[in-house]
Amino acid sequence: MKKILALVSILFATGASASEFIELSGAAGLSFGRNAITGQLEIFRAGVQVEIPIDAKINYYPQGAFEFEDTAYLLVYDLAANVPSGHRLSRGKQESDLYTVTVNEGSASFDRVSSLPLGIDIKLRTVIDDDALICGTTACIRIQDGWLGASYIHVPVPAGYEIVELQGSHVLLQKGWDDLAENMPPPDEPIFSICSITTEIYDCEAVPANVIPYSLQADGTYLSATNAEALIRFDYERLGIANYAETNLEARVAWSNVYFLSGLAALYKMPVSDDFKSEIMDRLTREIEAIARLGETTYPGLATRRYSLDREPITFLIHISRIARMVEHARAVIGDDLANRMLSSVLTQIRNPRNTVELISLVPRPEVQYRKYMPFWADGVNVPWNYQSGWIEAASLTNPPEALKPIIASMIESFIAEENIQQRPDKWSYAGGVFNSGWDDGRSYHTPTWQGQKSLNIPAHISYRSMDALALLAASNAGISVPDFFEQYAADLINRGLLYPFVNEGINAPARIPFHVARHYARSALPWHFQNQVWAVWSLQSSGETTTKMTE
Repeated sequence: MKKILALVSILFATGASASEFIELSGAAGLSFGRNAITGQLEIFRAGVQVEIPIDAKINYYPQGAFEFEDTAYLLVYDLAANVPSGHRLSRGKQESDLYTVTVNEGSASFDRVSSLPLGIDIKLRTVIDDDALICGTTACIRIQDGWLGASYIHVPVPAGYEIVELQGSHVLLQKGWDDLAENMPPPDEPIFSICSITTEIYDCEAVPANVIPYSLQADGTYLSATNAEALIRFDYERLGIANYAETNLEARVAWSNVYFLSGLAALYKMPVSDDFKSEIMDRLTREIEAIARLGETTYPGLATRRYSLDREPITFLIHISRIARMVEHARAVIGDDLANRMLSSVLTQIRNPRNTVELISLVPRPEVQYRKYMPFWADGVNVPWNYQSGWIEAASLTNPPEALKPIIASMIESFIAEENIQQRPDKWSYAGGVFNSGWDDGRSYHTPTWQGQKSLNIPAHISYRSMDALALLAASNAGISVPDFFEQYAADLINRGLLYPFVNEGINAPARIPFHVARHYARSALPWHFQNQVWAVWSLQSSGETTTKMTE
């Protein structure tokens, strides 16, 4: 990993044309990547920048490139065509497009040949032999070269499963689990399978329920995890540069890289080898330096275009709050100077937000609201609980001024009362206030009428509930009033799989995570998985919860 980031550092130093180029992958003599400040697609050939059509340069979010039959292929997420969750009330398409790329006289042209039903967060995995097999987490394409040219065969992944590893003609699948729709599988039910893959996935063999498989081989064999550091390091290295030096224009700093870097910060404090600690310190330092450089720019700063109505750059309080909470947890690793440099660009806004989409309102009660007329679908109403909780956690972790503490305490009181937290529910709602009950009084300029979150009749996702729990734990540690029972209550929810493992970060005596819960988080196929993996796997090692006991 040091070599990967060293390469990026060299590219930063090679002159004006390549000074901000972050290489993601190469194919057919071309280097594909992104500009570290603008986030735009860039291509180089033999050290010379290739001209890209302006629409492709701006809108093609690169997800990986590969070469097959002397042709360069590029998988991209089209920022103009896709409509993500949180952008509007209605959902649009979410897919990634596969292009062949040719360069003539210094200019690139793109020919769309297929697509995959994948969102923006993927880790492209490829097997190249007589055919080419490319996979994201939930979909694959096999490319076959014939007399009439290439054909593109979609290979469906079984419903409810995700690809963890791909090697040769075999794939390692993991059964997903949605706690909003189903109970957690019982301890004796396998969740991993090894399958054959050609133009379909077949001959699946379940991995024993008490085994965490990793390091899949081309013949379908694998290792059984018995050592926490070995397993975590394996996935860490597979994730490559992850979101290194990426902008927040598509909110990948806030909703992907923060998870990854928080996982690294936690891992550093665990009993890993000295050489891994050194690598983690180096990686965290470089990553947070890159975010600090970004935050010091006039544009894009830490703004995002992903959720605004017409892709205007806007800065969310929740995003800078999430970055701040990660930096505080990494402070002991990166040192005060870098932590304070990073926080200098966000702390003023966290304590008194004037230039963000959200504001701190005292009417009709202390709550975080979206400013009216902001280019966001729910302008003028209160934010969901997790958006408020993200701010509460960051404010509580960063030595909050005394004037903020009663405001935070009042927000917590509202959450506890509306969600009946005194009754210790397993789950709670996504939002309170009018965001939950709905409105028809025109308080929102862009959405004058909405029936409210309650009309959907579903609780908050586990990721949002985990943010809520961390907020109360951080507030309590900052001396803000939180019910005495809450820490033990949160620990119980972690133990039962009803909060993410990383909520242990806020608990003074981390909860034990039983094997049948921890195994769901023991592998990282994407950067945002990493924080949970660290807490889940180290819980197993420290408690010896599995028959294939993890040992140091």
